[in-house]
Amino acid sequence: MITAMRLLIFVRNLFVTCVIFSCNNVRVAKFRITNLNPTLVDSLYFEPSNQSDRIFITLNPNDTKEYILDLRALHTDGSYGLLFKQNNQWKKRMFGYFSNGYASEKITLVKLLPDTVTVKQIY
Repeated sequence: MITAMRLLIFVRNLFVTCVIFSCNNVRVAKFRITNLNPTLVDSLYFEPSNQSDRIFITLNPNDTKEYILDLRALHTDGSYGLLFKQNNQWKKRMFGYFSNGYASEKITLVKLLPDTVTVKQIY
């Protein structure tokens, strides 16, 4: 009887541990952006973001930078938007998904190419 009770407690604790660690409980989205263009990329930021706490970055050709998007104020579902300026022209790319302010991916890899933007989400 004691062995069965210990086994039951062990299985319950294992289940609770798995549930806790399988969820992405961080309310930020992480991005790694690489500029593979021969020109500067300026005023890059991700949406959703408030105008007051928006963070802009600049990428020289062949630069790579990390970007952290705070999702704590969000309690809805939505998609990400990438906006940046190149050659005095604004560009926008929508992608991905977040739920109730939680990112499901660990990191998103973004490559800015001369004719397109590639996005790869790592889970």
